[in-house]
Amino acid sequence: MEGFDTIEPITVSNREKVSSILNMIDKTDYPIVVLHGKKYYGVIDARTIRQHSNIDFTKTKTGTIAERAPRLMVGESLDDVVKKFAGCRFKALPVIDENNKVIGMISLHALIKSLVDMNLIPSKKVAEVMSSPVISVHINSTIAQTITSMKLKGLRRMVVVDDKGFLKGIISIKDILEFAKSPKERHPMISSQKYSFRTLSIEPMVNVNVETITASSSLKEAALYMYKKKLASLIIVERRKPIGIITLRDLLNTYLISREVQKINISGLTGFDKNYYQDIFDMASKYYNKLNKRFSIQNLSLHITKHGYRYTVHARVMFPKKSIVVSDFAWDLTEAVFKTLESLRTAILRLKPDNKYKIIKKKKRQRKKQSGNKKAKKK
Repeated sequence: MEGFDTIEPITVSNREKVSSILNMIDKTDYPIVVLHGKKYYGVIDARTIRQHSNIDFTKTKTGTIAERAPRLMVGESLDDVVKKFAGCRFKALPVIDENNKVIGMISLHALIKSLVDMNLIPSKKVAEVMSSPVISVHINSTIAQTITSMKLKGLRRMVVVDDKGFLKGIISIKDILEFAKSPKERHPMISSQKYSFRTLSIEPMVNVNVETITASSSLKEAALYMYKKKLASLIIVERRKPIGIITLRDLLNTYLISREVQKINISGLTGFDKNYYQDIFDMASKYYNKLNKRFSIQNLSLHITKHGYRYTVHARVMFPKKSIVVSDFAWDLTEAVFKTLESLRTAILRLKPDNKYKIIKKKKRQRKKQSGNKKAKKK
């Protein structure tokens, strides 16, 4: 596609066994494209493998677990490309021609670089877009405590802090899984005796090389930094303490808001759950329209993740100068969305109403007063 740096995709047949591609997945940062014949079928990445870790990969075909990631069509508009990336979790998406054949891939970082080069990153400060407060875990927490927190919050990585709240690093599910392969070599508390893996401290597996940025930095600076370092997110630090986090998809959503492409974004739905898109959109619209009467809401985003039979919903509302993020979960999809929207409404109503709301209320009082005066004169 014109204007983008494309990459050559790794392709496999949908009839190949999953076990034959595991080494490929370990060596690449991007999804592997699965083909049916010569046509696009789906993609598989490391998270796909983790989600299906309970099956026998030597007997399972790639087509069985391949995910139907969005496809980028030749000649597609920039806004549509951004919307597709903003609505999914993949680091790269396949480019398809009119015959449904894969002719390349575009990475999320390449898209960010294109937005920077075209001067399309909105002129905002990081503080206006970052998610705050940061959800963190203590450095002395056990593996069990950390995994439980991640599951409850629907997160794959968490910021790690010490007793004073100072930033010590970051830990991800991937870090824990990597550590589990050779725990005795990396943890000082493990001897030749029996031990409980889940009760071990996370400290030895924390990634201390964390990239940070200040709240006063511009979005363009953050975008360039994440592109050059090939990062998915940056932690915002003030006096050594983490006060927020900004991701590549935050940048995409900010771009969409600036273009007024859409006010409500829903992402993460897969398989049969896609049938609930309109119901979820209608629920979100009701909350958006109601709250927008009192506050200047620019965008409402819902991202749904499924862990087994449990749904976690992350909701984010962006205002002109700040944003609010909440999450909740339930075993039923619509219930999870409802609980999250209610939590979001409660958080927003703690804020002071906008001036526009105060002006509207004032005008209503004036009209009511004038109406009362007119009735009194008639009597």
